[in-house]
Amino acid sequence: MPVAAWITLLAVALIVGVVGISLVKVIFQLKHVAWTLGAVIVGVNAIAYQTRTIPEALSSVNANLAPVRNMAEQVSKTVSLLRTRALSGFASESDRRSRRCTSLRAAIRNAARSLPRVTRTP
Repeated sequence: MPVAAWITLLAVALIVGVVGISLVKVIFQLKHVAWTLGAVIVGVNAIAYQTRTIPEALSSVNANLAPVRNMAEQVSKTVSLLRTRALSGFASESDRRSRRCTSLRAAIRNAARSLPRVTRTP
């Protein structure tokens, strides 16, 4: 075989070797990118899970808050009644304060008694 043929074969082997090494490097980079994208996808799914809407739990939350709403309405009515009585006037300022506090305490105590007991579930 002539020398030119050996040089051509050597050049082709060198080019194929360089291309092969480059392809192996690209394969490793693509594997790293695929792993990073997988981690990003897992992170995005975790964020989506933690920020999901709660329509299935909303009705039970509203049902549990109904006694609180009723208590707040009762306290509001009591406060407005006390305000009306205070505007109509009692015997003295200290008597007015005493009756207002007594009525407000009784309203809060009655409203608190109507609330359901909260139990912790494991």
